[in-house]
Amino acid sequence: MSISDFFQKLVETSNSKLSDIVEGDIIWARRYKNDKEKQAIPDGHREGPFIVLSNNGKELVCVMCTGVDYTIDHPTKYMEINYVNYNLRKDTFVRLESTIITSSEFITRLDTLRSHDLNQLYKKYKIRGNKMGFSYSMYKELVESINLIGKRLEEQDESNYKSFKVEDNACRLISLGNSLNSYIRHSKRK
Repeated sequence: MSISDFFQKLVETSNSKLSDIVEGDIIWARRYKNDKEKQAIPDGHREGPFIVLSNNGKELVCVMCTGVDYTIDHPTKYMEINYVNYNLRKDTFVRLESTIITSSEFITRLDTLRSHDLNQLYKKYKIRGNKMGFSYSMYKELVESINLIGKRLEEQDESNYKSFKVEDNACRLISLGNSLNSYIRHSKRK
């Protein structure tokens, strides 16, 4: 699907409402909660696809998707979704950690996962121990990942601090920070 076709699909489905979204829907949403977070995310990464795990009418529990293949480095943390089967521009990799999307971040519904992919997602998600459960070990794993990416960024010197690798690590750091923020906010509601 070309970029113009992709955005045309967004326009066609822009009348989607948060209350109409169901489990397994693929949605397009903002990846930031406020202006400070928005400024920390590079253009082109501020909005993206999410897969809905549940909807209580006020907010969605989702898993975030990315176009960057992290399955090699983290095979148990990501799952691949083939874009050919869905209204997506490219292969998508699902981060197997939940985040909260409210009506202010929600933009539109794109598609619905086929039952096979949704079952695979739940199977991998449950193996990760996430079935809406929150624990100190998950918090600690997020913090350790943030520290690891931070160390990778510190290792860069003057000759390569503007490289794609640095930008990729910065995007990972932002994603992890957003996951940690959502995790803490959602944990307080329990």
